[in-house]
Amino acid sequence: MNGWEWQEQSGDTQSTLGGLTAMVHSTLLLLPTLSLLLSHPTKKPSAPISASSDIWNWKAWSMISWCQAYMLQDAFWILKATFSPSTMSFSPSSSDIMFLAHHLATTFYMATAKSTGAGHYSCMTLMWFGEVTNPIHNSYEIVKTTMKVHPGPNIALALPVLGKAFAATYGFVRIVLGPILAVWVVYDLLLTKSGRKDVGWVGVLWAIMVVGVIHGSMGFAFDYALEAW
Repeated sequence: MNGWEWQEQSGDTQSTLGGLTAMVHSTLLLLPTLSLLLSHPTKKPSAPISASSDIWNWKAWSMISWCQAYMLQDAFWILKATFSPSTMSFSPSSSDIMFLAHHLATTFYMATAKSTGAGHYSCMTLMWFGEVTNPIHNSYEIVKTTMKVHPGPNIALALPVLGKAFAATYGFVRIVLGPILAVWVVYDLLLTKSGRKDVGWVGVLWAIMVVGVIHGSMGFAFDYALEAW
């Protein structure tokens, strides 16, 4: 990247490499997870792991663990970037705190789904909808940064196209599909007898996190739309 005028330790380079890592994570996760969601026998958010075959469970465990590992390593790098050796303290920005809270919540959801032995389907559904716009999002952010570091006519042409495409897809997923997804998951976790039995008390915490994350992301959807248009 140095040959393209990217400085190894600059913030632009580090954020771009982080975006590429996120794109790899989501790209490798989306198709296998969608295949598992479509092949589940009950398609109930709170379904116990006993409702599906051993091979389905093994694949689901693998996808959840893949996503969980990404969240943990991303949180580590955020903390590392905000740590000051001279003062032995952290100085995260408001966006850093938001990302750390999101990673903590999602990691908790995935870990408790594993330990409870139920709710894997809701976990993977939320994972898929959370990651489906990631490739185009990070493509846009990388092109936007490239425009600063190494501008050119092709980059200038691609930037507004990617910005509008991302804002439209993110807005549709978060504003249109998000509330429908939240109602479906929360209803099954809290308002069905089987959901309360299979998931237990942790379903209340899951419901709060689902509503909180989807509600919070709506604000970002409007911000991205304003930025694109």
